[in-house]
Amino acid sequence: TTTTEHNFIIEFFLAGEDVTLAIFSRCLTILADTLNGYINNTVDIVGLLLVLVITQRYGKTMIERQIGVIGSVLVKHAQNIQERLKDVIDQNAENIKTISMKDLKPIDISPHIVTKRFADLFTAVSIILPNLSEESRQIIGSSWRVLERQAADLIMKMSEEVDPKMKPSFLTSNYGVIVAASQEKSVPEELITPYRRIFNQSSAQFVDEQLNSHKYLVSIAKFVKEWGPLVEAGVKIDEAINVKFNKDVVESYLRDFDTNWRTTVEEIKKTIKKSYAQSPATASQLLDLILSHMSLHYSQLCEIVLKAFKMLKTSRHFKPEQIPTEIKSISINS
Repeated sequence: TTTTEHNFIIEFFLAGEDVTLAIFSRCLTILADTLNGYINNTVDIVGLLLVLVITQRYGKTMIERQIGVIGSVLVKHAQNIQERLKDVIDQNAENIKTISMKDLKPIDISPHIVTKRFADLFTAVSIILPNLSEESRQIIGSSWRVLERQAADLIMKMSEEVDPKMKPSFLTSNYGVIVAASQEKSVPEELITPYRRIFNQSSAQFVDEQLNSHKYLVSIAKFVKEWGPLVEAGVKIDEAINVKFNKDVVESYLRDFDTNWRTTVEEIKKTIKKSYAQSPATASQLLDLILSHMSLHYSQLCEIVLKAFKMLKTSRHFKPEQIPTEIKSISINS
């Protein structure tokens, strides 16, 4: 509407004289009062980001359509919004840096409220920030990266407040919230990577703890790691010398796995559900990781049977297709 009115007035009435500012002065005054009232009284980072994007976009449009008067006004407003946004982000970063642990208690392995809020903020900022002008992306992005580092440091500080044995669970739970929220909103993977790296490290520790609590799984994992590559390479293994590599040992592993794996999975599911009751996405990912390890080790054991102990193919515990298929069908809620 502004463009149409501007062009009409210029072309038909005023022989090129620009009176746009006079015509829209009241509208521009209302806009200025509304924007100033909002930006000076809010600490909403996402809200300020959205207003900045909109203001910059309309300012650019006005300039491209040669309505420089209104365009320059919007550019000035955008500059004010940007300065306010930077101040709010910097202040939040400082608040995170100086916060006391006692103000954050209770701290357990569940996702902390601070982490949940940061996850939502991180997701929104990651999606909106690329829509700013290049200069604004650099300025706001610089302040935002400081806030990100402070938030990451805070999560690590909170992890020191829980039992050391539970630290991996705390980190998995909290970083899992950030990763899950980011994935849900399709945040670019390169932005998620730093958080995913810590999530993967801590979740790997949790997975190892769960698997290592079952002796038969530890024995099978050790066996396939030691002998699997040799069997795969076709190396002839003398059973008389290598007493742990024999039919009876392998058959006992097949029997132990077939007899116990379902009970093991149920026990692990209970542990995960209890520990990650507030993080269903994380709980599901952890179970999938554990099931993948179990299925892989059993499949590797079956490969050893097929190549080195063919007589065990008739064992009722040898189920190279059935067991992996059943494992694959399991979910956290099944």
